[in-house]
Amino acid sequence: MREVVGDIWDFYSMGAWIAFGTNGTLKPNGEVVMGAGVALHAKTKFPVLPKELGAMIGSGGNHVWPVHHLRILSFPVKHNFWNMADPDLLLQSCKELLDWIPKLGIDEVYMVRPGVGNGRLPWDIVKPLISRILDDRVVIVSWP
Repeated sequence: MREVVGDIWDFYSMGAWIAFGTNGTLKPNGEVVMGAGVALHAKTKFPVLPKELGAMIGSGGNHVWPVHHLRILSFPVKHNFWNMADPDLLLQSCKELLDWIPKLGIDEVYMVRPGVGNGRLPWDIVKPLISRILDDRVVIVSWP
């Protein structure tokens, strides 16, 4: 895992795939809840995203899912939007993310610190957990 300082959307605009923290909560209309952080930014930029991710989560569960036409991957950090991030789910998502990278034929994925912020876990707890799994194909972006 590598760490850089910047804006995740700058990397996206340069053609990178990005991943961001998601949850498994679906609204009655089938959309996944995307109410904070990078997920909220993505929902604003791509209004179809909550419905598309909701369909994948509804049929396949709370897992890492690619949205090919947007170069976006979900990265589950919570089971329900109101919970704190779940360390076990973070570890599962790290493994799934690494599995997706070769399947997508990409070299790297950029993401902000998972489970931190709205996930309410401190980075000094999350970093040692995920750094045991994530390799240099995953770039963690910290806001300046």
